[in-house]
Amino acid sequence: MYDKLTQSDIDKMMEEIEHRKLVVRKECLEAVKEARAFGDLSENFEYKAAKQEKNRNESRIRFLENMIKTAVVIADHSGADTVGLYDRVTVYLEEDDETEVYQIVTTMRQDALHGLVSKESPMGKALLGRRVGDRPYVQVNEQYGYYVEVRFIEKGTDDGSVAELVAGMIVKDLAGADMCIDVHASNIYIREIPQVRLNESTSGSLLKYAGRLNTEFVWVHHASTVLESTLAHTLNMIGVPTLVVEMGVGMRITEKFCFQLVDGIFCLMKDLGIWDGPVITPKEPVVSLGGEVGFVNAEKSGLFVPKVKHRNDIKKGEIIGEIVNPLEGTVEERLYAPCDGLIFTLRAYPMVERGSLIARILGGGGR
Repeated sequence: MYDKLTQSDIDKMMEEIEHRKLVVRKECLEAVKEARAFGDLSENFEYKAAKQEKNRNESRIRFLENMIKTAVVIADHSGADTVGLYDRVTVYLEEDDETEVYQIVTTMRQDALHGLVSKESPMGKALLGRRVGDRPYVQVNEQYGYYVEVRFIEKGTDDGSVAELVAGMIVKDLAGADMCIDVHASNIYIREIPQVRLNESTSGSLLKYAGRLNTEFVWVHHASTVLESTLAHTLNMIGVPTLVVEMGVGMRITEKFCFQLVDGIFCLMKDLGIWDGPVITPKEPVVSLGGEVGFVNAEKSGLFVPKVKHRNDIKKGEIIGEIVNPLEGTVEERLYAPCDGLIFTLRAYPMVERGSLIARILGGGGR
């Protein structure tokens, strides 16, 4: 781990370390102590979750401390009229006849999609130390470069967060990769079959890859449902083909799903020329554009008792489960399938409130 950081970067990390040691560590220890009192530790989910959160906090502290220990601290010595770190620079791109605004940042914070360029990038190197009216040459590689004109300099300050620093590091490490597969378990409340989720804006180029991952289906989302702040969106926008896989239940390992996906990853690797060993014939997924998915949500609070199995087919009107009053034992609501199809999402956590997601069915319109 090695990178160039400003003193402000270091100070922010020190603040986070202090908060985690003095506040978060105490909260985690109390949570573990409270959860331990619930009984049998082998079946005590609250205890396991509290222990995992405690370990994540300690891991984060070690990560930040090591980053500080190995960092090279740099300073900005730019003048009032020259481009320095964190300044926003308006430049005229002569080749494209366009004007763009860039902010010069440390390497860990670069995000070209939002105009944050590293001081080590071709553009960053060309702009640092320049004045309004200068016409620097941006040397992209040995064969290609272009001229820009500095039109305006807005002096900036270092206001980035540590989270932004770490996110920038991850994107930096993955930039240039042939392919990225972002694998997620679902949350602790629902169980998902292995599926690939794509943003409709990038599905045209990614669908051929998604079909090789040995999943039952590929769900193409509207752009508004796949946030621009996700890793997949950022990587796809900088030219790294990235697929998101959802499967299983949060905080659990579903072994058969893992083996299923690994087989698919090897298929994709062979297509990309990365793997030359034997592979399976992957499943042919159903591709959903969103309208083929039926949603079932609770209208009552209580305990959900399923009457179907996950990953099974169901007919419209068949019962999915009941919501029971835990104090009286009465059935508050019966939930029925809104369409024919495959149950690819099913509630795994029994406690539900009004509006809780109970099931998703690949087959037709919503409830």
